[in-house]
Amino acid sequence: MVFKEGGTHMLNAYNLTDGRTMYVETTGSLGGPGADIFFFELNEGDVYLDGTVHRIYTFW
Repeated sequence: MVFKEGGTHMLNAYNLTDGRTMYVETTGSLGGPGADIFFFELNEGDVYLDGTVHRIYTFW
């Protein structure tokens, strides 16, 4: 994804059987080292981390 404020971030994405996309955050932990996993829907215009999602690119 690309942030409006600049910068990028990568998530794993999965198509769900109900037509939604699930994004999985595996690049770090809010509590320190390690990998916490977060499941959520993400759309352009949403605030994520410290930025606003500008573009979401999906590569399969």
